[in-house]
Amino acid sequence: MDELRGRSFGILAVDRTELTAHAERLKPWLEGGDPSARVVLVDIGGYFAPILESLHHDYGDRIIGVVEDTENGIQQYEALYKRLEAPLYPVVSVARSPLKNPEDHLVGVAVVFSVEACLRRHAGIAQGRTACVVGYGKVGRGAAHALRDRCVATCVFETDPVRAIEAQSHGFVVPDTLASAVQDATIVISATGSKAFDRDSLTHLADGAFLASVTSADSEFADSARAVFDGGRHLDGGVTLCTSARGEFYVLNRGNAVNFLDGGALGPFIYLVQSEIIAGVARLSAGLIPKGISELSSDDRQALAGIWRTHFTH
Repeated sequence: MDELRGRSFGILAVDRTELTAHAERLKPWLEGGDPSARVVLVDIGGYFAPILESLHHDYGDRIIGVVEDTENGIQQYEALYKRLEAPLYPVVSVARSPLKNPEDHLVGVAVVFSVEACLRRHAGIAQGRTACVVGYGKVGRGAAHALRDRCVATCVFETDPVRAIEAQSHGFVVPDTLASAVQDATIVISATGSKAFDRDSLTHLADGAFLASVTSADSEFADSARAVFDGGRHLDGGVTLCTSARGEFYVLNRGNAVNFLDGGALGPFIYLVQSEIIAGVARLSAGLIPKGISELSSDDRQALAGIWRTHFTH
């Protein structure tokens, strides 16, 4: 972003906490300056989805489209367009791109690394524990396999029947309910992006369990669950001690992505995703993307992968 800023592009970085119903931070960009200038919204988590209708009402075609990076985010745009029964803008999804697979796998591995680091900071180790990964998407899959590689007995809870069968075929036990899945697990990793845990769900956690997320707290946990975290006792190393019906449990990084405690670096593989985001912006700017939700072509992705291999394969 810093390399692009100052060329022919204006770039405004907006924190999700700064996006209100009226998008105040965006007004100077959308109401001032060159009236012919157009804006692309680059979203990581669906944070523009709740205000897209108001943006469309106020600014119309000053906005030319959205690029969304996450599965949780693209689901929000899908739900919005289904409710409206008509798309407002083109939305380019990077969430399900095969170029994102390396990143998602490595995020899962990084999450397990950070969970283990938290355990060690509190006089524990992963080996000998039982674990449950909630959600067997690409990140959850990486986390489940990383736990098993560390000799941690791991089960998976997945509500999607196709993914549940996939987890079974990979040798994981898949319980029928969330309560039965987490009741004996002392490591629980939530990887759904769809508020898998509320206050009632937390009551099923085992005494002494460590609860971690692969994404933001507001994506993975309901308001009632986050209220429990806020009322807990914050310990060293990004750990919060909370109380439930079965005893005490530990929340890592206040329910936000636990791998961020250790930097969350993914090496050059992150550039694959960033390059597709930039390519999506370019396609939108050229007017090549129709209204609705779409993805870049296989040819585009092949070209981006070829460029990446030229620079990063030795």
